[in-house]
Amino acid sequence: MNTDETSPWSSESILALQRRLTHEDPGVELSAGPLTALYQNGDLRTVCWAGREVVRRIYGAVRDRNWGTPAGVLTDERIEQGSEGFQVTYRSRHVHPTDDPEVDFEWTAILTGSASGELLYVFDGVAHRSFLRNRIGLCALVPTPECAGVAFRAGTAHGDLSAGRFPERVSADQPVTGLRDLTSLEIEIVAERWVRLEFSGDLFEVEDQRNWIDASFKIYCTPLSLPFPVEIAAGTRVRQEIRILLRPKPSVLAATPVEPPSMPSKDVVTLSLDGAGAVPGHKPTFGVGLPDSFSTVDPVTETRLRALSAHHLRLDLHSGAPDNAGRLQAASTLAQRLNARLLIAAHLGGGSLSLLRELSQMLRFVDPGAVRLLVLGGRSDKTTPHALWQQAHTEFTDHPVELGVGTNADLYQLNQFPPPTDGARFVAWSQNPQVHAFDILSLTETPAAVGDQLRTVRELFPEQELVVSPITLRPRFNAVATGEELPTPDDELPFSTDPRQPTLFAAGWALAMAGALLEGPPAWATLFETEGGRGLWERPEGPALQRLFPSLPGGLYPLFHILAEINRADRAHTIPTSHPLQVSALRLQTGRAARYLLANRTSQPRRVLLGPDILRLQAVLLSESDVLNAAMHTDILDRLPSAPISGELLLPPFALARLAPI
Repeated sequence: MNTDETSPWSSESILALQRRLTHEDPGVELSAGPLTALYQNGDLRTVCWAGREVVRRIYGAVRDRNWGTPAGVLTDERIEQGSEGFQVTYRSRHVHPTDDPEVDFEWTAILTGSASGELLYVFDGVAHRSFLRNRIGLCALVPTPECAGVAFRAGTAHGDLSAGRFPERVSADQPVTGLRDLTSLEIEIVAERWVRLEFSGDLFEVEDQRNWIDASFKIYCTPLSLPFPVEIAAGTRVRQEIRILLRPKPSVLAATPVEPPSMPSKDVVTLSLDGAGAVPGHKPTFGVGLPDSFSTVDPVTETRLRALSAHHLRLDLHSGAPDNAGRLQAASTLAQRLNARLLIAAHLGGGSLSLLRELSQMLRFVDPGAVRLLVLGGRSDKTTPHALWQQAHTEFTDHPVELGVGTNADLYQLNQFPPPTDGARFVAWSQNPQVHAFDILSLTETPAAVGDQLRTVRELFPEQELVVSPITLRPRFNAVATGEELPTPDDELPFSTDPRQPTLFAAGWALAMAGALLEGPPAWATLFETEGGRGLWERPEGPALQRLFPSLPGGLYPLFHILAEINRADRAHTIPTSHPLQVSALRLQTGRAARYLLANRTSQPRRVLLGPDILRLQAVLLSESDVLNAAMHTDILDRLPSAPISGELLLPPFALARLAPI
């Protein structure tokens, strides 16, 4: 393999691209009286009062006819911060990246904050050509960890005022009950202290974004009850405003102070390795998917999966696809050699039952409990169709295979279109963090919604076991497209591929996701695939677009090492940290021995205080300089040098650490 400096496989080129892909704009901290906020890439984020996050994000979005979100290109950006407040202005243009773009919309933003504690976000734009859109305008997110279950007061365009509480569990209502046709919304911060949002330019409503593991309630326009997609004609202007105020006014707040939530220091991250405050975990049941290219058992794949200690393998079979029987035989052989379970996702599109009958014959003599069969319909079916489930249930009567129902898409589909469950052993759905947002900070927030999903499905389907399958970094397909998808240009990665897959960032996200899964009700979880753009390692021939996907041919991704460590544990659980969006931590118990995994989930070094109650530990760091070495060895965490630590650890950007007693 050529690794000189001009080769696409050179260490320098791979690491340079990984750095570019995971670079975070730190943003600019702003203040407006008692409110603080972060301005980052056009968005107003992390609006806080007295250390409590009250609004997570305000941003402008252009959604095309298939709910695609072409990114805006910012120009003429200007930021002014003074003792009395701030003003930010910029222009943003949204165009599809094709020679003949379908979407072309440009808008001007004006963000202001005053000493009185009032924030205003103005969106003023125009369509440069006619196109079909589903939504254009402002969105505001409020964080579910702080807002689920709290009181709200909503003003509507009809002149009435409604009161209620945000849902604790993930809401199937679209929009959330009591939160439609909004002109204002007040949210209780603490007792009798409210943040007020006022909307103009369109009617707004609220959806529960935990349906897609976004840890927020989204306030958006235009109402979904109106037809979409609709044409926006060239020259059409769109102007909207969102205003944020405190109630009572800051002067009254100052006169009647309340004890603000304690705000941990931004300079350090603290945690306690004894697990104080942790939710008890359980044994990991994490598996991995087999890609569509899988057809035979090769020695490298078998060796790596043995090192991964995968609980199960997922195999997708489609009606009418060639060699379903051969792929099933190869997957069954591999699972038996690994002593792993086999999860078959049968996609029975077009009402075809030939694959179902074929599976019934081939699986009749498997070991009881060794195979699970997820019965799915075709691409247009949101969840398992009732008629198909009845046929499958009849076909597999007195059969050792465990049958399940669900969706190949998100909890949203499962929530909106519950499948039949009579006779079903399990219910399944998938997760990914990029239905709505794609930046690193937004992705970092998503594991916080996983536990709510698990608890919600547990309540909806109390008699079925839970299967989250698969979990991927990008959506595998557009589950809500309203028309034909635009083709991917030859010089771009496929829709389902995120170039950050082989980076340390993805490994840290996976660690946080694993911790969230282990905190909820027990569930099987299929994380990623064995190889390729959605995998744990690169294909032997390397990525198709070498300049866009920074990996070595056949090389392991950091994801692999994290999941292998977790899978080998008898029991695991999350350790709470003072800044969970900066550093995530897991405690792994194997027999009487404990070890710990930490991940810096940011592009800045983080100083971690481990607490005074710990014994002396030895630490192994997997940082940027080790990524290419880690690509070659399944046991890299045993090969890297360890160093003793006591009480404090400095984690480089996006670094991973394994701690164990000396």
